[in-house]
Amino acid sequence: MNSDTTKNRIIQKGAELVYLKGFNNTGIQEVLQAAEVPRGSFYFYFKNKEEFGLCLVDYFSSFIVSIAQKQMQQGAADPVEGLKNFFNMYIGLMNKQNFTCGCPIGNIAQEMSDLSDSFRNRIAGFFDQAKSMIQACIMEAQKTGRVGPDKDPAELSDFIFNSWEGALIDMKVTKSSRPLDVFMNTVFGLLLK
Repeated sequence: MNSDTTKNRIIQKGAELVYLKGFNNTGIQEVLQAAEVPRGSFYFYFKNKEEFGLCLVDYFSSFIVSIAQKQMQQGAADPVEGLKNFFNMYIGLMNKQNFTCGCPIGNIAQEMSDLSDSFRNRIAGFFDQAKSMIQACIMEAQKTGRVGPDKDPAELSDFIFNSWEGALIDMKVTKSSRPLDVFMNTVFGLLLK
């Protein structure tokens, strides 16, 4: 097995564990055991746990962006419907997980942003990318008249993204879909109507 395959398996298994338990609560040996990689191999692939964590942020970012792009393309004729497709898909996933886990990058942001500038900067890059995707949908919807020209796309995309992350936190606390329902009703029933 080549080293890229092994490194990817460590990242994938690590992502699964960190998503369930958090970054600080997941040990390196636990990740290596889940990936079926010999003890001590970790430092062949990663300088330290922080570098591993940054790879996890990249992994989660790529995964989320690829799903978002796919869902948005399915609603390509109507960018608002494409955006709605993404959020509905994510809500379905949260429902299957009994309203646990939330956003993997949001979780790491809450856990690590105050502790590491490297994490904070990497996560900020993902947040900017996600907001830009939402902003592009809004701008496209303004061209077709689906969203009014009076709305500032950058400000609205920031609000939608931040509201989504807040709804996911509330969902985890309440163990219910209500925060996500309120988000969908407000965003798609009022803001992007």
